[in-house]
Amino acid sequence: VENNLDFVHLAGIGTNLGCVGSVKPTKEKMDMLADWAEAVEEAQWVVDVISKYQITYPVVFDYEGIGENRIKDVTKTQRSKNAVAFLNHIRSAGYDPMMYASKNGYRNNWDLNIIKGYKYWLAHYTKGGLSTPSDYTGTYHMWQYTQTGRVPGIDVDVDINLYFPPN
Repeated sequence: VENNLDFVHLAGIGTNLGCVGSVKPTKEKMDMLADWAEAVEEAQWVVDVISKYQITYPVVFDYEGIGENRIKDVTKTQRSKNAVAFLNHIRSAGYDPMMYASKNGYRNNWDLNIIKGYKYWLAHYTKGGLSTPSDYTGTYHMWQYTQTGRVPGIDVDVDINLYFPPN
């Protein structure tokens, strides 16, 4: 196996690699492992930052810039597995994880058969705002219904959300 690992360091794994059974480490598999490891590393960074505070709301995974820069070639399946790695790490640290995406994002960019068992935050701006419910048929626990909301004391538009805590 050692003869097939010349590229592992380049994939960001270093020398901490274990193979189970007859799994042959390919560059593609090592890249996927690196993606998962990076998702967990990002989640740990979030945990480190928020650990000083009493967090009462879910900790949210918001993956933006799909199709851009170094993440442009990440597949929908891999992206979804990365989200699960992040969300699971947040949960294992004792926080309540939540996934954030737009209506079209959930439909086109994520495999919700992979991302199961989490809360979902839906960004969907309807023409009537709060008076016109979203037509998204998937599950969601928070709805960001406008990005042009107004709040006293803030002189710019803000996102406004409704949270529907599960029973």
